[in-house]
Amino acid sequence: MVDEINQLLYVTPADVGSWVELSELYLTLSDNEAALHCLEELILLDPKNAHYHTRLAEVLYTLGGKENVLLARKHYTISLTNQSAKFNVRALYGLLTCCQALLPTPTPISSTTDK
Repeated sequence: MVDEINQLLYVTPADVGSWVELSELYLTLSDNEAALHCLEELILLDPKNAHYHTRLAEVLYTLGGKENVLLARKHYTISLTNQSAKFNVRALYGLLTCCQALLPTPTPISSTTDK
């Protein structure tokens, strides 16, 4: 199925439905890097689509690492800015988790007892 969609996208690279389907297939196969590429292509085709930004942010957060979490935070923010719905709980929660992940980890206080 992935090969057929890739062949279709080779002929019609602006087919949004194929990019969506391919990204979902890659996510099902746990190929987050390939899904990330598909979602980036979708954002190039429709940069104001809040759902694409949310999905891209989720994949970036899943990949981990400070740079990816910073990019995820950016895309969650863009999603919230571009949304047409009154609330986008998914993007709000994602933004919260990104901010928490970026907080410095507290250093434990060593207790010394003098006897």
